[in-house]
Amino acid sequence: MAFASVLAMKPEILVLDEPTTGQDYQEGLEIMEMVKELNEQGHTIVFVTHDMELVARYAKRVIVLSQGRILLDDSCHNVFYQPAILRETNLFPPQIAKLIQKFAKQPFEFGKPLSVDEAYQEFLKYTESEPDVCCS
Repeated sequence: MAFASVLAMKPEILVLDEPTTGQDYQEGLEIMEMVKELNEQGHTIVFVTHDMELVARYAKRVIVLSQGRILLDDSCHNVFYQPAILRETNLFPPQIAKLIQKFAKQPFEFGKPLSVDEAYQEFLKYTESEPDVCCS
């Protein structure tokens, strides 16, 4: 109800603090899809959350704060691939980013995927660039 009341005022800038707290998964998605639509219509949206999966899915820019300091200010793809800095803040990147970072020491390079589909595309790039090998 409070969210609908604020939307009725048609603000240019909307600041949301933990917008999906207390909602089940489906309700949280519905709220964020409304927020996404507002952003596409030209509204500036700032949302504060500790849910990094939500950030990866909806944010275009991420600002990581710790003890009053800005530690990172960049795209999701760049922020979530800086685990040392994130550890300082007790924030954890999305699971797919953690998985891809496990491959960082492999002899091939991955991009910085934030979704399963993006990771799949990265794996395809690697597997399609390798010659087919047949076992005898």
